[in-house]
Amino acid sequence: MLNSRPNYPEFAWTEHGAKEYWDTIPDINDCYRNMLEIGKTKDTFRDAKVEVATMFTVKTQDDFKKAKTNVKKR
Repeated sequence: MLNSRPNYPEFAWTEHGAKEYWDTIPDINDCYRNMLEIGKTKDTFRDAKVEVATMFTVKTQDDFKKAKTNVKKR
């Protein structure tokens, strides 16, 4: 689907295109790469019940930072 529109992630605590939004994307990519190295991407980024990444479903920026810290600790 080369002509399809990109599916950008949404975060409840910031608007698409805001500085905080674009600062979040590299954080998520970094966390994902770290979990790839140890084979834990599915456990970390997918909730078994709803199949939604938990880092994407937090309601505040502080909760996102906590989730990011938890991933880095793993």
